[in-house]
Amino acid sequence: MTVLVLPEHRGDPDGKRIQLSFFPPILGGRSESLCSVTGDLVRWKDFLVLRRQCNAWIETDDPVRVNAALGLPPNTKGIVVRLFPHSGC
Repeated sequence: MTVLVLPEHRGDPDGKRIQLSFFPPILGGRSESLCSVTGDLVRWKDFLVLRRQCNAWIETDDPVRVNAALGLPPNTKGIVVRLFPHSGC
């Protein structure tokens, strides 16, 4: 699971958590893409702007996959490892 966290989003002290999904490469790309539930692509520039302006971060149980999808180097600040409880079985 991968979640974009926006702390104190628009006056909400609890912030906003946006679930992200992985999609196959698009437009001839070589790596997967990250996309929000509303269909918005999350690119490395978008993430870095949100990180700088809003102190946003991404929580994920697969940081290697997130870094590859965003085209960022390993151990990028703002990509946080979190183990999520699995639903279902």
